[in-house]
Formats: sequence, C-alpha cells, structure tokens
Amino acid sequence: MLLSDDKIVDVATAELDVSSDNTRVDCAGKWVMPGMIDVHTHTVMWGGETNWGNILDTPDEYLMVRSAAYLPWWLEGGFTTVLDALARRDMPFEMRRALHDGIVLGPRILVAGPAIVATGARGSFLGLREVSGADEALKAAREQTSIYRSADVVKIMCTSEVLTGHLESRVQLLESEIAATVDEAHHSGVPVHCHAYGGPGVRRAVEQGVDVIVHGQPIGWEPGPRDTPGVWQSLRKIDGGRYADTDYSGN
Repeated sequence: MLLSDDKIVDVATAELDVSSDNTRVDCAGKWVMPGMIDVHTHTVMWGGETNWGNILDTPDEYLMVRSAAYLPWWLEGGFTTVLDALARRDMPFEMRRALHDGIVLGPRILVAGPAIVATGARGSFLGLREVSGADEALKAAREQTSIYRSADVVKIMCTSEVLTGHLESRVQLLESEIAATVDEAHHSGVPVHCHAYGGPGVRRAVEQGVDVIVHGQPIGWEPGPRDTPGVWQSLRKIDGGRYADTDYSGN
C-alpha cells in the first residue's frame, strides 16, 4: 500500500516499485483497515467520563478543556470520524472549528449542537433548545442549520430517556413539531437524528420523516399504547429510515 500526503494512492498484492527513500512500515501479521466511525457519542459534554451526574455543576469552559484532552483517545482507538450527538449551546461547533484549524488533536467531528426538545421535557436541564409548537421547532432547526452554526445533523428528542429515571418511552414532541423540524432541516440538506425510546415514539418520528432513530429500545413491551415485536422492521420500510442502536453496561 502506497501513501502520499495522507492519501492511499496505490494498493497491490506484490511489491510496489517505489523509491528507496520512502518510509516503509512492516505490517506483516497485522490488519490495515479504514478508520472507524462512532455514530453516537458526546465528546464535549461527557467525553470519557462515566459520572454523568456532575454535568450540571460543570462550567462550559471546563468541559471544552476536558474534551480537548479526551479527543485523541478516539484516534488511538481507531476512530477517525465521530458524531457528537448532543451538547449545550455552541460548544461542539467551536470544538469542530478548533479541530479543523489544527489547534487540538482528534478525529473528524460531525456535530448536532443542542438537541431540539419539547418545553419542560428531558434535556432542558442540559441547556438544550426547548420548543412549543411547529413555528418554534422550525425556527430552532433553521438556527441550527444557519451559516453561523452549520450543524452536520439536527438532533431532536421525541421521548424521555433512561438517565433521569423517568418513563423513557413517554412521547414528548408533537407530530407537527417533528414534521416542521424535518422539513426545515431537509430544506438545508441536513439529516435529522431522533432520540426515541419505545414503539410509539419511534413510530411518530419515522412517520414524520426523520432519517435516523437513536436508541429505539424497548419496542414491543413498553407500557401502552404497545407496538408488537418487529414494528421497527416494518417502520423501516416506510422510507428507508436507519437505526443506531446503543448498548449500556453498568453495575
């Protein structure tokens, strides 16, 4: 394999005819593979921390410094692209700029910025974007995709979640709010990622045209209204929606 200026320019099964001045790396007995992509992480808000409960008392400035220290870990683990799926205010946009300018070392980062959530819903305590009604949802999506932020994805949270101890499958955003967000994001060519637990929330989000469902589980056994097992497979056929599952480990 021949590399030039950080690009693969030739691959062969036999010896390549190259100058003896070239640097050679012996990869015998090893694998060479493309960089991996982490499609759901929070590099700025939590980084490598496992204690998520301290986020409310942690200033933005400290989070940014901590994130800069943790970002090289992804490269060391083989991840060359990551999606920062949620962070408060403009922190992820500024970290993306610092990476682009070569100020900090880390993988290529795609950012969503503050997630769009229902007024008073889970996530509001993280400094995310609360909306009431389709007009506010459209405005929030427009601000995220503006030239001043240029979000790579727009993140919405259709349901509650497990970390707060609430019923994670409780649906929060209205269909009209989801639809307005999707329409505006797609108008700018930006996909919509949706945090949703449980069949009702997943169904509502997919039917309104979101591009990716994050989490998803449980589907089929959450408190009513219930969806039958296999509902996700049938929903995917609506318009080819994608699913980013997440695994948890704990004591």
